[in-house]
Amino acid sequence: MKIYNEQDFIEMIRDNTTALTLEEFYETKQLSNLWDKLKEDDIRKLALKDKKGFFDWCYNFIHNDQPLKYYFNKRLSYKEPVSVNILPVVNKRIKNTPNNVRFIRNINLESMLDSCGFDGESIKNAYKLSLESGKVNRFITMPSVFKDSYKQNYESYAVTMKTITGQMSVFSPSVYKTLLKTCNKYINKKEKKMLIPSASWCSPILAIDSDDYSDVHIVDVQENVLNKCNEVFDLLYKNSLFNDDSYKLKTFTIQSEMMSNVVDSDYDKIFFCPPYYDLELYGGSENQSTTLYDSYDKWLKNYWKETVKESHKVLNKEGIFSFVMGRNIRSYSMAEDMKEIAKEYFQVVDEIKIIPPKEITRDNDHLDKYEICFIMKKK
Repeated sequence: MKIYNEQDFIEMIRDNTTALTLEEFYETKQLSNLWDKLKEDDIRKLALKDKKGFFDWCYNFIHNDQPLKYYFNKRLSYKEPVSVNILPVVNKRIKNTPNNVRFIRNINLESMLDSCGFDGESIKNAYKLSLESGKVNRFITMPSVFKDSYKQNYESYAVTMKTITGQMSVFSPSVYKTLLKTCNKYINKKEKKMLIPSASWCSPILAIDSDDYSDVHIVDVQENVLNKCNEVFDLLYKNSLFNDDSYKLKTFTIQSEMMSNVVDSDYDKIFFCPPYYDLELYGGSENQSTTLYDSYDKWLKNYWKETVKESHKVLNKEGIFSFVMGRNIRSYSMAEDMKEIAKEYFQVVDEIKIIPPKEITRDNDHLDKYEICFIMKKK
């Protein structure tokens, strides 16, 4: 299994780009227009003195490896997978934790760099535009980033780039494991057969306790992510990082809307985190739900409702259907909308809130942007 280093990251960012020369860079308009609008007391004007200095600074920054190395080591560098712990569930709430997320981002780095946020922005796209057309993203030029970067401190750059480019979210293996265990309270069977209709960048493989399952089947449209699932499974079990006997793993490259064509029909549990509609747009397959269904209503009808129907078809009589979704995603009450559709086929037996890590400026207990795990049984 490929573990990426900082040089790999830099080469991926700059792959397939034909960078402007400095002379060509001087002729671009965006930075020129930005400079003309700056006030005389702006930190960029005070430090760089003139427009040429601003162009030179930006050109040198986007060709400089050090900021990218800093970002990689801050956000993406590989760390040995550690044991995935069960988190406390208090008043039907779990506090999120980034357990093992770097490892998952690292092994999926190539696929993640081909994905982007709903507005089409990504780290790779932002650098390509900067290098080839001189349209330098604000996560490089904005005053708060410039102030630190001018002193070769790239902390603000790393934080701002992550925020602006919508770094792909990863389901924390610890949260995943905790929710799997919570669902088990509603299944009167020791070794269960589970179906996962979305691979979640391999998080399930780290989260699953082999003692709980005889068989685990994973469905996804991204074949490269499923290949990573198999590689992580081999790393954990065949190479004896875990000393347990493994469950049997099968993966299927198919849309969840038609998964009953290839999967079994006797699952004890279905658990997954579906795509958040178009919040994140994934590369690697023309069969992504956001590619096939170009509006939220169509997505709910053609992706989500069909996936729910397929799940109902392949679960056994006592089976559990469980999914995780953000309460409010952009302008949509997505969790509630998806629950209402699922309730046509299943009844809710439990709900668990997943509270995001508390930020200095926010009290997340009072935010609407938490996730919910719905645990449901067949009607």
